[in-house]
Amino acid sequence: MAAATQRGLFPVVAVELEFYLLDRQRDAEGYLQPPCAPGTDDRNTQSQVYSVDNLNHFADVLNDIDELAQLQLIPADGAVAEASPGQFEINLYHTDNVLEACDDALALKRLVRLMAEKHKMHATFMAKPYEEHAGSGMHIHISMQNNRGENVLSDAEGEDSPLLKKMLAGMIDLMPSSNGVAGTKRELVSPLPAGDVCTDAGVVGP
Repeated sequence: MAAATQRGLFPVVAVELEFYLLDRQRDAEGYLQPPCAPGTDDRNTQSQVYSVDNLNHFADVLNDIDELAQLQLIPADGAVAEASPGQFEINLYHTDNVLEACDDALALKRLVRLMAEKHKMHATFMAKPYEEHAGSGMHIHISMQNNRGENVLSDAEGEDSPLLKKMLAGMIDLMPSSNGVAGTKRELVSPLPAGDVCTDAGVVGP
């Protein structure tokens, strides 16, 4: 942070956290499985991306997460249903306090786990809990501003700036350091298609 400030650069970040709610009981073969919708025997096994009904099924635990996040001043946005059964995403608001954003992300992860346990479920943020379903990620949105609050990752015409290209090169160079755990390795070798790398000024990839 000090190095960026000395160069007149000021990051603004927002963290997205994806997680799975899990049944406490494993299936007949000993594998993890999605929870039944509370009060029913209905277990979703299909894609639920952006499903409103699925949010309603798990409203009690999600509402508890939202309520306690507000009480703890964790700047969390509402939950959305993600691609796979039992998978959800909660976003934190953009902030120019990067260290505080990291603290808020860790506090939210703990809160999600505790509320899942309260509702007789487990929650996991691991990258690849299921072989057959989409993995979970922690996405960090990054903007970079100068001391006038102007975005320095694109030029006046909206094209990629040289600084953006340098940032991407640095991220690619450091990427192996972020993949040093088994769960992330399973995510990388997943048979599911890899996504694009999204930036403030465009898309790089796949």
